[in-house]
Amino acid sequence: MRHITLWFGLATFWCSALIFWVEPLIGKQLLPLVGGAPSVWNVCLLFFQLALLAGYLTAHGITRVRSARLQGAIYLAVATAAIFTLPVEFRASPRAEDSPTLWLLGQLALELLAPFVALAAAAPLLQHWYSRTDAATARDPYFLYAASNAGSLIALLLFPLVIEPQLRIQTQNVLWATLFGAAMLLATAAATQVRRRVPAAHGAAGAAESAPATGSRHARPTARELLMWLVLAAVPSSLLMGVTTHLTADIAPVPLLWIVPLALYLGTFIAAFGWLRTGLPSWFARVVIVTAVAWCTLYRIGATEPLRFVVIVHLLAFTALVLGAHVRLAARRPAASYLTTYYIAIAAGGALGGVFNALIAPSLLDSYFEYPLAMLLAVWLNLGEGRAPFDVKRDLVPPAILVGFLGLMLWTPLPDGAPRAIALVIVPVLIAYMLSQRVLRFTLALGAILFSGGFDLVLHDRVLHAERNFYGLLRVTTDEEDRFRQLLHGNTLHGAIARSGATAGQPLTYYWTGSPVAEVIRHEQNGQHSLAVGVVGLGVGALAWYARPDEQWTFYEINPAVVELARDTTLFTFLAESGARTLDVVTGDARLMLRDAPDSAYHVLVLDAFTSDAIPLHILTVEAVGLYLDKLKPGGLLVFHVSNRYLDLPPVIAAVGREHGLHAYLRIQQIAPELQAEERYVSSDWLVLARSPADFPLAARRGWLEVHAPGVRAWTDDYSNIWTAFAR
Repeated sequence: MRHITLWFGLATFWCSALIFWVEPLIGKQLLPLVGGAPSVWNVCLLFFQLALLAGYLTAHGITRVRSARLQGAIYLAVATAAIFTLPVEFRASPRAEDSPTLWLLGQLALELLAPFVALAAAAPLLQHWYSRTDAATARDPYFLYAASNAGSLIALLLFPLVIEPQLRIQTQNVLWATLFGAAMLLATAAATQVRRRVPAAHGAAGAAESAPATGSRHARPTARELLMWLVLAAVPSSLLMGVTTHLTADIAPVPLLWIVPLALYLGTFIAAFGWLRTGLPSWFARVVIVTAVAWCTLYRIGATEPLRFVVIVHLLAFTALVLGAHVRLAARRPAASYLTTYYIAIAAGGALGGVFNALIAPSLLDSYFEYPLAMLLAVWLNLGEGRAPFDVKRDLVPPAILVGFLGLMLWTPLPDGAPRAIALVIVPVLIAYMLSQRVLRFTLALGAILFSGGFDLVLHDRVLHAERNFYGLLRVTTDEEDRFRQLLHGNTLHGAIARSGATAGQPLTYYWTGSPVAEVIRHEQNGQHSLAVGVVGLGVGALAWYARPDEQWTFYEINPAVVELARDTTLFTFLAESGARTLDVVTGDARLMLRDAPDSAYHVLVLDAFTSDAIPLHILTVEAVGLYLDKLKPGGLLVFHVSNRYLDLPPVIAAVGREHGLHAYLRIQQIAPELQAEERYVSSDWLVLARSPADFPLAARRGWLEVHAPGVRAWTDDYSNIWTAFAR
């Protein structure tokens, strides 16, 4: 019997691995066509969640057919139709009047919906067919769901580590299509095992049902049970997106860090439907309480250092809460006869969590509130089972007293340091821990502590404006004396203006008057009668301060909210007070918008596009630089802002420039800590690409170094290897 189990396990593993290979592969192909990494990835993720639900619905419909032979035939027809849509290729780009979101969803549906649905349908179908064999474990086929998630996890890890660095996109497309065909044959062949091995107890049509996995549920699932399946899938899905956004935007915008939470998420499914199918040990509730309290403490104080410790605590709390929810989800699995209904509920819950985080929350909230909200709901789900009846005095009065205490401490003038931390954080979290015997009051106590952080001005500068959209969270803040106004995207500065003092009205941070980019612009101005400058990435419009009356400046900015803030003269005045003869702001992805710019339009093109601390890779490829050169006048310069906490970008850009015969020059500027604190000057790195050394005389001056990058492979739209760019 072992070979039949291996057969079904291999087919399930294979199909799921292909799903988690194609997801990042498709996202990478779409980036150069649409641009704007956050929007592209969010829309892709939404499509994958909805397509997964469509696959599970397809499987459910197929299992309603009474004949196992006909079920296999129908699935073979679905798989065959999907094969004719391969390999996946995206060639068109959206028109200016197209909605990027709708265009993306349309292209994804056209190119990928059929094969994705076929793969997604395979997992529940294989489990359904396996339950109808005479294998010893056929009565409880849900262990195959663990094999499914194992395939997903391995593919997720192999893509950035092995597949992406070694294979071009076109090669991957062909190989993936080939393996897809083999997977469909393997899955369809598994259906033949049902006809050959179905036990007599099932009857000719397979009418009799196998025993339920839990040993107690033969009846149709109730509405309450369906709702619990939905909730137990939706909250972990929302929590996954929440912790990923928080870690990669607010704590450490490390490229590929998003893989870690997703890998842990898949691992909890493997454990829940594998060795933990019988339930969690009794001590696990204490793990949930301790990790929740530790997480609440760090989140309340906005901790980002020490980095490894903070990231580990967030991931431990996330893993414990998601594991607990998934184990409870697995424990509620129904009899095999309702297997497809169960998986539809799981997929619908996952899609619901994704829709809330990706579409609803950005339009309703001006912060990442969905993350702590999902954490609190997960605490409730983990500790709420078997809870005592509601009691006003025991459940509401203690949290109410804690709220009063926190309010009193916030209004009391406490000295900074230990006394304030003890009163506002340490004492409250200890109280919350002591209230953990009852889930409602424990959850409310944690919520009160988190909510109080929004009123603690010691944690952050005064927020003048907060806004969130598809591209992330923007905040305009000022210090206590209102000497400086600054714009932050996540936790990364995107420019500042001095409000008073000797530098009043001047740009600060990376763009101050002694910065490398200021040096380049002023040198070019001295050699040109009428300079034409293009800038990719607007920020607060700081570079516009350098414009002269006879010059033409054009800024390209993908985020419309950034454009509105830069034009708001109550916050920043660089655009309004610029001396440029003409100053235009073009909204949209720069790589797409630059196609419409006249050739040989600019003397200087500055590339300063950031998504928090991550530079969109599609603007750093050989194809992208080729486009920039078309828009550059003879003797013109490409200026890249390459400051980055995690990536060593100069060798990469130098290698890309080498493909076009360009010379690369780098200047690294370090600012003393006292100047950073007092004047808001920031250390920065800038790299210049020139067609010849004669085009950049500054290279002969002290501070500019030529970068050769021997042995570094240039990135293209078809190839990139981010591991080689990590700073050492």
